[in-house]
Amino acid sequence: MPNQYRKGASFENKVKDILLEDDWMAIRSAGSHSILDIMADKYGQVWFLQCRTNGNLSGKERIELIALAKKHKAVPILAYKKKGDTIFEEVKLLKPDFHYEVVNNGRFTKVDNQ
Repeated sequence: MPNQYRKGASFENKVKDILLEDDWMAIRSAGSHSILDIMADKYGQVWFLQCRTNGNLSGKERIELIALAKKHKAVPILAYKKKGDTIFEEVKLLKPDFHYEVVNNGRFTKVDNQ
């Protein structure tokens, strides 16, 4: 078993244990290599979790996890390590700092998002 896989699997098990200790029902999808590492339920609130030791989740992975969670009425969650702590954060689409709008002459203009 490669060291990177072992590190990820160990973190997934730690996340699952944290959830179980807090009265969640949690199931780990070991070795699936899918966007869903853990599915958890507590009193009808369902979380779909992706576990990352570094906290990085690409835009494509965010979209995939959010779509899967939405389809099943679950909350998409990223679990990651930060300074020795395990953080649980709802996954949202990244909003760019700007967007483009069409002005009257048919050209695009860059507008800062507020």
